[in-house]
Amino acid sequence: IRRSEKISSTHYDWKNINAIDLQTNSKKINLGDMHEIKYDNNSFDLIISGWTLAYSTNKKKALDEIIRVSKKNAIISIGFTFVPESETFKMKNNDYKLFSTKQLIEYCNIKKENILFNFDSYEINKNEKRHSIVIFRIEK
Repeated sequence: IRRSEKISSTHYDWKNINAIDLQTNSKKINLGDMHEIKYDNNSFDLIISGWTLAYSTNKKKALDEIIRVSKKNAIISIGFTFVPESETFKMKNNDYKLFSTKQLIEYCNIKKENILFNFDSYEINKNEKRHSIVIFRIEK
């Protein structure tokens, strides 16, 4: 199956898929910053943030932007790597250390029934570096 057919089979047309990154070699990926997303409010039905939030020096602002550009009842997926305190380094201007999906759920005020998937490495083993992911529906 070609990529465009696979996406279409999930009801997302390739022409309606957008992405942002700080650098790109793809026409499909727009240059942008997660702290100032250049899209209108309520633009997206689905947002996937894969292992990018950890690089933010203002995670709350980045989360606020994700929520701002999400439509009502949008699905948001956020993945990150939990790194134990013994392996971490102090990031300049780091305002919010992300270690648990629980922080994301609480900050975004997600009701339990709107959590579609939650794998929280921090809750499993606080001493082991592992990936965490949470997928939820945002009510707004």
